[in-house]
Amino acid sequence: MKHVAVIGSGMAGLTTALRLLQHGMRVTVFERTARLGGLASAFEIGGVPLEKYYHHVFTHDDALRDLADELGVGDRLKWYPSSVATYYGGKLYPFQTPRDLLAFSPLGILDRLRVGAATVLARRYKDWESLEGRSAHDWLREQFGAAGFKVIWEPLMRKKFGAYADEVTAVWIWGKIALRGTSREKGKERELLGYMAGSFQVLSDRIGAEIRKLGGAIRLETEVSAITPEGATWTVAPAGERFDAVVLATPPRVVTRLLEPVLPPGEFKAFSSLKSVGAIVSVLELDRPLTRYYWTNVNDYELPFGGVIEHTNLLPAADYGGSHIVYLSRYMPTHEPFWEFSNQEVLDASLPHLVKLNPAFERSWVKNAWVFREAYTQPVIERHYPRHRPPLASELPGLYFGNMHHINPEDRGMNYAIALGDRIARSIIGTARLTLRDAEPIASA
Repeated sequence: MKHVAVIGSGMAGLTTALRLLQHGMRVTVFERTARLGGLASAFEIGGVPLEKYYHHVFTHDDALRDLADELGVGDRLKWYPSSVATYYGGKLYPFQTPRDLLAFSPLGILDRLRVGAATVLARRYKDWESLEGRSAHDWLREQFGAAGFKVIWEPLMRKKFGAYADEVTAVWIWGKIALRGTSREKGKERELLGYMAGSFQVLSDRIGAEIRKLGGAIRLETEVSAITPEGATWTVAPAGERFDAVVLATPPRVVTRLLEPVLPPGEFKAFSSLKSVGAIVSVLELDRPLTRYYWTNVNDYELPFGGVIEHTNLLPAADYGGSHIVYLSRYMPTHEPFWEFSNQEVLDASLPHLVKLNPAFERSWVKNAWVFREAYTQPVIERHYPRHRPPLASELPGLYFGNMHHINPEDRGMNYAIALGDRIARSIIGTARLTLRDAEPIASA
């Protein structure tokens, strides 16, 4: 029986482990933190779990919906109408429907019409491979016009990628426009977003329970310090156990750190050349609402965050004891000075700007605040990316990889991480001379 070590318990790692166990293999999952779920893991506010980094799903996220149904928690996924705004020039503008766009006064009427037409065309565009050699900036300028690019798209790209913004491929932004536009209520313009009652920790923990039920082992608070080839097997430290295969469902920097002495030069170069940005996310518990919108894009360079996600404008505040939950997100390359700010410095730099979103805001509204940061939250997908994409399976027998850089043309997200886990498992199952058709029926919850 093949014994596989899975390093990392994000959705990709957990799904890989689950599928391998369902096909009769032995699996041990190693997770350096105290909770499963990776970027979707939760902390607690007043005893209620909430993701450290804001999460929702779209109506077309079939991989996640199918897995939740398979594990008996599909009924926990609830659907809510979204609301979106853009902050620009000192003012909040609703920015979700064609009518909102037509009323968006920072652009002239002809520019508004051009932005609307370009959005419709982008959602219908299918030949995404033809965009591989184009930068997002050039393509957005061409499609949406100079004014539309300057007011809408350039601030979003700069806020997302910082100094890397010019390097991002048009494929990446096309995917964001095309996919986001399809999460709609049938027959209506409004966007629907999904959230799991009890947080997405429910899904991570349910996968973990099924892993244990099928005989798998999960080792929390266990950071892998070395992975060493030993003949036809791999030794994983600190456990010191031997495995027939190892899956690194980890950031690229972990791959290069653990495997530099043994990784083939081409693979080492592929992983070490990948670029990404980190995120600092402040979570605020307020005693009243900040705005009336769920998602606000901040298209103003003076504000030290790029997004305001008011979670309790999607879910009711009653779910959190009447508190109002707001995320302030800032993405950046980790070499920027702001990355070195202490948590208190982050809050001190951010909170005074909330009066621009709501002139009545006072710091006394803040009941509690937390700051979380993660260095690998958004891959920088460059032009001609398929030429540089790292492999899913190493030249070295029994070594596999899976991280956000393996998802393309789609962007990161729980749904695509689950689909990636399925791909990794199929790759391993194939080397074991098995196919999905050989498997026993998937266990029901």
